[in-house]
Amino acid sequence: MGVQHLSINGKWEISGRCWTAQNRDTYGTPDMDAVKIINHIMNGKPVKVYDKAEDDKLYLNTEKTNLAEMKAEAINNAFHAWVWRDADRTNDIVKSTIKFIILM
Repeated sequence: MGVQHLSINGKWEISGRCWTAQNRDTYGTPDMDAVKIINHIMNGKPVKVYDKAEDDKLYLNTEKTNLAEMKAEAINNAFHAWVWRDADRTNDIVKSTIKFIILM
């Protein structure tokens, strides 16, 4: 797994595959795994799940989208707890974020 920031468009990108139960079940859904959800979160995109109909048109599936949104909230909560659980890590992240903002 790797994380990359594309400065040309400001997009964050996670590359690689993750075959863990957390990716599929805990923080993901059958239609959108946790890596895809995190990619959406990191880029400020809404988490939405679409189904393809027989006419090849995409239709929003509100039930699957609601489930994916709940998983996105769980990811945000887990990340928040992880950041603040260790004071040294918190300070490192704050310093890196400030440095990143200043360099933009």
